[in-house]
Amino acid sequence: MGLEKLYENEVTCPYCGYSISDSWDLDGDDGEDDVMECGNCWKKFVWWRNIRISYSSKADCELNNEPHEFDVHEIDDKEHKVCIKCGNIKDL
Repeated sequence: MGLEKLYENEVTCPYCGYSISDSWDLDGDDGEDDVMECGNCWKKFVWWRNIRISYSSKADCELNNEPHEFDVHEIDDKEHKVCIKCGNIKDL
């Protein structure tokens, strides 16, 4: 079985452990194998970029033509009106 470095924050040489800084800037097809030569031990290895996708959502009273229900909250030492249903923030 070959040496592997899985799910690292940078491309890491599986032979000597050298990490390639700014790996996000490397050219390569996402999800495809690319070949690289280590800048430390000069051995060639295969690398690929793992992509994690996540989703977010947010309620919005205005999109549903519903009234906001504001409550007063302190944010950054200043009072604001904050909707308790969707989080919309308005200055007082």
